[in-house]
Amino acid sequence: MKGQISFDFVMALIIALILIQTLMSFSGNFLANQEKTGIRMQEKQIGNEIHRVLLYAGTLKGSTNLKITHQVPKIFLSGPTGNAAEAPIPCDITITETDINVVVTPAHYPNIPTGSNAIFQTITNTSGMTLPQTNCGKTITITKANTG
Repeated sequence: MKGQISFDFVMALIIALILIQTLMSFSGNFLANQEKTGIRMQEKQIGNEIHRVLLYAGTLKGSTNLKITHQVPKIFLSGPTGNAAEAPIPCDITITETDINVVVTPAHYPNIPTGSNAIFQTITNTSGMTLPQTNCGKTITITKANTG
């Protein structure tokens, strides 16, 4: 009888350890997916903000040249467990005449999965504008020559 209780205890302990290991694996994947989703949402928001500034610049007409400055937000990720501080993550922003590309690469944040899609925002009506390359957290200046 005493041996049977020890065997039952060992089996219960093994099952508990397997369950704990499974839950830890699930929580690790969940946190990684949550980080990736948070970064992608912020990338898209930055692309949308720049897109709105370009749309605004495209609608302005006048007799003088225009200069619009815009502070590009930083991408933030919650700090390590137990630390409420948020740490900014660098990103690259490329603005062409047809699209805006905002991307965090593994060089910026090693935990971002490779092969992840970059965020593209299609833009139109940028004729006469100087479109700068920039990074998150920087101030960009968009100049537009007089187009009539």
